[in-house]
This record gives sequence, C-alpha cells and structure tokens, in this order.
Amino acid sequence: MIGSVAQTALNITDTAFLGRVGEIEMDASSIGGVLYFVLVMIGMALGIGSQIMIARKSGEKKENEIGSIFDQSLLLMIIFSILIFFIIEYVSPVFLGNYLKSKEVINQTNLFLHYRAFGIFFVMIAVAYRSFYVGIAETRIITYSSFVMAGVNIILDYFLIFGKGGFPKMGIEGAAIASSTAELCGAMYYIFYTYFKRVNVRFLLLRFNEFNKKSIAKILNLSAPIMLQHLFSMGGWFIFFMVIERMGEHELAISTVIRNTLIVIMMPIWSYFTATNSMVSNIIGQGRSDHVFPLLKKIISFSIITIIIIITATLLFPDFILGISTSDMNLIHDSRNSLMVICIASFMFSYSSILLSAVSGTGATKAAMIIEFLTIFIYLGYLYMVVTKLKSTVEVAWCAEILYWLLMSIMSFIYLKSNRWKSIKI
Repeated sequence: MIGSVAQTALNITDTAFLGRVGEIEMDASSIGGVLYFVLVMIGMALGIGSQIMIARKSGEKKENEIGSIFDQSLLLMIIFSILIFFIIEYVSPVFLGNYLKSKEVINQTNLFLHYRAFGIFFVMIAVAYRSFYVGIAETRIITYSSFVMAGVNIILDYFLIFGKGGFPKMGIEGAAIASSTAELCGAMYYIFYTYFKRVNVRFLLLRFNEFNKKSIAKILNLSAPIMLQHLFSMGGWFIFFMVIERMGEHELAISTVIRNTLIVIMMPIWSYFTATNSMVSNIIGQGRSDHVFPLLKKIISFSIITIIIIITATLLFPDFILGISTSDMNLIHDSRNSLMVICIASFMFSYSSILLSAVSGTGATKAAMIIEFLTIFIYLGYLYMVVTKLKSTVEVAWCAEILYWLLMSIMSFIYLKSNRWKSIKI
C-alpha cells in the first residue's frame, strides 16, 4: 500500500504541476498519460500472467522453476516494449490528430508522448521485477523502488517544468522527461537490489539457459486474455476522455482533476487488488481451494474499511483534495459534483476489483476478460447516450463509473460461486 502511494504520486505529479501552467497543458498530459497507460497495460498483463505462475510455484514450493518463468517474462517485456515504443512514436500522433478536437491539445499531447515514449523500456523491466517480488510475497522492495521514482519525478518536475535550478523552462516536455527519468531510476533500483541481495542466486534469475517455449506459451496463455481485459478497461477510459474533450476544454479540465482525485482515492485499494491475484493463486497451489472465499471475505473487509476512511476524509476536505491537481478555484468549484459521484464509484470499486482480481488469480483469465468486455461495452453505451445523445453534464458522464463497477462485481461474484475455476490447471 505504501508502494502504491509512491507510485500514484508519480502518476499524478505531472498533471498537478502542469495544472499550475495552464489548462491546455494539464489536459494534454491527462490524455497523453491515459494513452500511455493503455499501452503500458500490455506489459502489466504480461506481468500478472507471470505473477500468477510464480505465486503458484511458490505455493507448491518449487522455487527452482521460478527463475525460468521470470527470465521468459523479461524477454517478452523487452520485445513488447520495442513494439509499444513505435506505436507511441508513429501511430499515436495520427490517431490523436484524427479524433481530438482541439489543435492545441493535440500538439501538446504529441510533445508529451514523444519524450514519454522512452520510459516504456524501463517500465516494462520494472513490471517484470515487480511481478516476481509480488509472486514470492516479498513486496518491501516495491515500496523502496516506488519512492525512488516518486522522489526523482517530483524533483525533476519542479526543475524542468518551471525552469528552476539553472534548467531551461520546458513545460510539458519537462514533465515527460522527468517521468521517463524517474522510471529509469526505478528499474535500476530493482536490478541493483536483486543483485546485491543475491536474490538472483536464490531463484536462479537471469540465467537465460534456453528459450523455454513451454514457459512462454503458459505466460502468453494466461496473459493474452488479461492484455485484452486491460486494453478494454484502459481503452474505455481513454475513449471516455476523448468524448469529454469534445464537450469542451473546461469539461476536460474538470475530468482531469477528477481523474487525479480518483487515483488518489483508489490507490490503497490497488494494493489489495494486486495482493489478491497472488494470494488466491498461492493457496490454490497449496491445495487449499476451499480457503479462497474466506480469504476474499477478509480482503474485501479490509478494503471496504480502508475506502470508507478515505471517502470520509475526501468529503470533509473536498477543496484540499481537488486542490492537489489545480489552484484554479473556479475549476475546483465546478468539480465538486463529480467528486461526489466518484466517491460512490470508489466504494463499489473497493469490493468489485477484488472479486475480478480473484477470478484472474484462479487462472480463469479468459473469464475475467469476458467480464471486462461486457462491462466496458455497457459502460461505453451509457457514455454515448448521456454525452452524445442527451448532452448531459460532466458529472452525469462520470456516473458511468458507478455502473461499470456495479456490473463487474455482480458478474465476478456469479463466476466465482459457479466453482468452474476449480478445474483449471496452470
């Protein structure tokens, strides 16, 4: 959870600093950031696939097989990072030019993504290591790495965006360079930690003795549905922001502030989400499938208590929370109704995300993908009706999040209760 706080600081710092520069720069960093993470989710999916396998082997006490899984996943990460880099550099400018309305937002977004693209290599390496450490249930290093990234990003954002400390004033370009550099530092921390703590010796990491087709096939078999699942999820959110952009630059600025606030509210819950994947897979590997539902009950209880505390604090100090992203009091005022909406959505997220993570943790990644697809289809249908047809307000558009998490919780619970996952072998 502490690591999630630091990681979230990296995600929202660019927008928070650029909110002091102008609405156009803040809007561009928001759209560019969402598009970047749509593509990063491909790497995250590969990471979850290998994480589930590593956790299962850890539960089975087969540490000698973990190194090979990590090595193959790292190779896949590097291959996919090259592909994603070319998509960001050469495909996204054409895509954004065809679908965004504001020329200024398009130009600033392309500037942001040009420098942000270099960070994809470091992100993918970090994801491979992060999945390994979550899989073996040694997560302290994730906290350290996340704080390194967050610290570097905040310092460089201040120097490069505003031109402090003898650096040129670079605005949105400085924000992108700061983030990519921070991701480099985070990846290097994982590498040095693993080497000096001799974790690579214990688990036989980085041996690359052979191109293990069987291991690659298993990772891809688990990860491919998760890739599509994350592509649907983050792609849906990206489409959401593109639809909002057509409502106007001010409405997009409101949604950018709300997006950052939503990330702050949700960040502790992501730690429960990540832990659920590994813990479910681990206890199944121990032959204790009957403990899955008691485990989920405990995780969901902690998650709900956590989100209630966060929502209470948010509602008590709304202007302070919204002020993290912007100093514009008019923008803060206009964002308050949407803040109420995302507080309701966040409560639903606190248990529905755990249920979906449990579906993936059982190895039923195809079922999780189908659940994601159905919820996103309805989500986008709602968004099309209220924004395009009914011309509703931005807070009504944000109600799509409530619908999304409600449907996801229902479908995930129904699948888990069916017990179909008990016949899946990894």
